[in-house]
Amino acid sequence: MENILTYIRKGFEYKNNGIYKQAIEMFYKALELENNNVEILFQLGELYFLLDNMERAEHYFKQVLVIDSKHEAALGFMEKICHNSKRLEEALKYAQKLVEVKALSDSILKLVAVYKALHDIDGLRTLEKHDIPEVKKALAKSYYELGYPDDALKLLEHYPNDNYDKIILGKIYFDKGDFQKSQEIFESLKDIKNNPDVSNYLGLFAIENGDFTDAIKYLSEAVCIDKMNPTYHYNLANAYFYNGWFKEAITFYLNAIKLDNDNMDYRYSLAYLYWSIKEFAKCKSEVKYILSVNENHYRTRVLEALLKLENKDYIGAQQILETNIKSGSDDEFTLISLAKVYKCLNYYDKAEKIIKDIISKYPESLEYYCELASLYVHQKNYEKALSLVKNVIEKSENYIEAYIIGAECAYKLGDYNTAKSFSKNIIALDVNCAQGYFWLGKCRLKEGDIEEAFQCVKRAIMYDLNNPEYYVQMSQIYERKGDVKSALEYAKEAESINPGAKYKELCARLVAENRKVINEQIKNLPPKNI
Repeated sequence: MENILTYIRKGFEYKNNGIYKQAIEMFYKALELENNNVEILFQLGELYFLLDNMERAEHYFKQVLVIDSKHEAALGFMEKICHNSKRLEEALKYAQKLVEVKALSDSILKLVAVYKALHDIDGLRTLEKHDIPEVKKALAKSYYELGYPDDALKLLEHYPNDNYDKIILGKIYFDKGDFQKSQEIFESLKDIKNNPDVSNYLGLFAIENGDFTDAIKYLSEAVCIDKMNPTYHYNLANAYFYNGWFKEAITFYLNAIKLDNDNMDYRYSLAYLYWSIKEFAKCKSEVKYILSVNENHYRTRVLEALLKLENKDYIGAQQILETNIKSGSDDEFTLISLAKVYKCLNYYDKAEKIIKDIISKYPESLEYYCELASLYVHQKNYEKALSLVKNVIEKSENYIEAYIIGAECAYKLGDYNTAKSFSKNIIALDVNCAQGYFWLGKCRLKEGDIEEAFQCVKRAIMYDLNNPEYYVQMSQIYERKGDVKSALEYAKEAESINPGAKYKELCARLVAENRKVINEQIKNLPPKNI
């Protein structure tokens, strides 16, 4: 008996000093003297577990359980081995037995983890009878992550919450659309340091409130804390996009895509940004990739239609959008895009009906009132359009799109004072907005202030190099100044951007005018000496 105790004592000494192989040798010698000793068998199992030899560890733990089926530590190790090797049904058997033996928080938490891994919601519900705070927390987290927020909410609302529970509560309220409660929770947690969830949600609320500077600050914090979370990169990209910082937005959309390459929504957002800033080639490339992976990604199909619309393939755009609607994807983005297509096809009644239907569903959205006004402009019903945008401006005096449409309407109606006022408001709201300078320049030209008109249109071109109408306007200014050669150069630039008949005719006329000027100059040259 003294020999077995000596081996066991030495085995523990070696184990405590991290010398596992020598410890195993000692316990083997002890086992030779007493082959059914539960403690020796368990120690061998644990040592092999520490050496990451799960096959041998499992062999000895099972031997322990044959002798003592209620051995808590052996049951715990077997649950862990089976769980880690994805043998979840076996893990469940050991976890259930462990809880039968002793229903303590640690054993119940193991069972929670197995039920969660199995997505066994009914199994999780059976554990609610245990009135242990740690168990309630784990159950709430499991319910939330498995997509059962109501079950999580029921638990979290009925016992004291720590910060972690409050974060889950805030997420649940956010997902359920109760933004006020969610925001109150996350605002109460804003002093917590280095928690990316808190920073992320504070950033999302800042976006919702239109405070994009704060959104960028909070979401940048989230990214710094957890650089490998694609959602944080994506949300930060959105904040930059809404703030008009497109270069930064592109960087963080690309970061999100690198971290989660299979997320087509990230790619769609990047494609939408490219479309918004008129980077149509890049937009087309992203659209092509998304549809090669998921041909039914309906929002990308809308972008595909808008690209066709840009290329004046109205019928192609119409077919895509109408197919979207037939397949059940009749959200407002699809519908408003179809209204734009109908407008270009001169299907005015259809376009007007769609826009008015959307307005009836979203009466607070000023965007759709402006879209209706734009339709009236296309029909040359400037008075109706102007009345509509004035109503929009009464509701929001900083809504720049209304001023842009209003400037055009007032100009077309000959109300140059109103057109100038709208133009100046556009520039005040966005000093880089080309359209404000364009319409102000047109008004100045009408008033005969050619130099001021020149400066305005020059700025319009500087802020938007791809609008042919700006070059046409500059062409007219140079023609008024008597510089036909420069007028022709700007007209040619307009034609190069949009090779339409309208610009060809302008170029042809200016070529003829320029030839007259040259001939006149030649005629007036002094005779050569012979």
